[in-house]
Amino acid sequence: MTRDKRPNDYDSPVVTVLMIKLSLPGVSSLKGKRGRLQRIVTAIRQHFNVSVSEIGFNDSWQSTLLGCAMISNDAIFNRKMADQIINMINSNFPDELIETHSIEVW
Repeated sequence: MTRDKRPNDYDSPVVTVLMIKLSLPGVSSLKGKRGRLQRIVTAIRQHFNVSVSEIGFNDSWQSTLLGCAMISNDAIFNRKMADQIINMINSNFPDELIETHSIEVW
């Protein structure tokens, strides 16, 4: 049995990845780092409903690389959301310094 073929009634998905390198001054243990990161990760997930995880510098006490992934049908929307995540970290977590960030869109 074959299914009816209908034209796609949706736009192609757009995947955007935001990578943020953070400096965590004053952290003196991995436990301290995890505590500070957990607040940031939870805030990003709750406010933006995106996937976020530590993806680098896992064993470093005072640095981390966070990755945020979002998917929608609008690249401009994803870019604005990535910019809002950066702004939220800067304004709500002043002790955590954003060293660099990059945004990739597919």
